[in-house]
Amino acid sequence: MGFIYAFKLKDSQEYRYIGKTINLKHRYIAHKNSSERGENLPIYRWIRSKGLSNIEMIVLEESEDKKLQDLEKLWIAKIKDRGDRLLNLTEGGEGTTGYRHTEIQKRRWSEERKGSITGDKNPNYGKFGPDHPAYGRKLSEEAKQKLSEARMGEGNPNYGKSVSEETRVKMSLAQKGRPRPRSARSAHVRYHINLKGFSERCNYCTEENND
Repeated sequence: MGFIYAFKLKDSQEYRYIGKTINLKHRYIAHKNSSERGENLPIYRWIRSKGLSNIEMIVLEESEDKKLQDLEKLWIAKIKDRGDRLLNLTEGGEGTTGYRHTEIQKRRWSEERKGSITGDKNPNYGKFGPDHPAYGRKLSEEAKQKLSEARMGEGNPNYGKSVSEETRVKMSLAQKGRPRPRSARSAHVRYHINLKGFSERCNYCTEENND
């Protein structure tokens, strides 16, 4: 058996989200975790803005698993028709698979999210070591390869951008005199002790001169 459920504020009769599940407890926990991770679907932003303690999950209908997809569509259509401001992104059934947001919607969400999860507003702000949700996780080689490929070409945030001549000069001056081989310490010895002597731009030279 499965369930059609809804989220709403405890002091309101307006439904804000309709979903389906075969395990209410697990689905509730999944929504909670996604919200706390800072995921940016409308339902999770709404949960964060209202506070989970002010929201309740209610069962609208119980049915056989195979009927859940059609029932979810019917409930979403019904609740929309009565005027409730549902946060669902699709008409139901198969979730968000294959769904694409419009460019206008993307820009609007981008503007709304600016500064919303930075600094102490980020749910993981101040969490280090075992307290951080990503602690101990390691990416597989396959995942690393996919991330690398995603950042190639137009996927690179600097794709198509060019550095001004003024910036190039500043970068050059900032790097001048700094050892650049694999080992900065060995470069310091090789260039600034054996060949050129003291350099004010070399951190190692400066440290040794102050000792």
